[in-house]
Amino acid sequence: MPFTEKVGMIAEGRYMITSFVKIYQNKLRYFGDLRNQLVHGFRLDNQHYVLASDHAIGEVKSLYEEARAPKTAFSVFAKKVYVCKTTDSLKQVISTMKKELNTHVPVYDEQGKFVDMLSESTITYWIADEIDAKGEAHFEQITVNDVPL
Repeated sequence: MPFTEKVGMIAEGRYMITSFVKIYQNKLRYFGDLRNQLVHGFRLDNQHYVLASDHAIGEVKSLYEEARAPKTAFSVFAKKVYVCKTTDSLKQVISTMKKELNTHVPVYDEQGKFVDMLSESTITYWIADEIDAKGEAHFEQITVNDVPL
């Protein structure tokens, strides 16, 4: 069965396939056609008139490498988790949350035991309560432990 026909059957769902083939089916068909021209194509004066460009060869190599070592969910979505201690400055934790685009931060005590999650909404509600009660909040002196988790 010709390569392009196999790719077509895979794309139509007649075979179990990886998402790789679905994503690159047009490129795979094109490179299949290019391969057929190179191997079986028209020759004049015993010369080929179709040549693969350096770019095309690079694309084929890139597809080959990706097919041999596909991306894993871990490699795509893995992220270093920022954690804090109950004794850390709330100001510093909020600053890091903003910088790292974190919405939730695991909180550990001094012995390394998990306490709870510190979230944007927890901080927001706590600030609102503090401002309502005292009329002001001094973030330089506040630690994560001061926030009711």
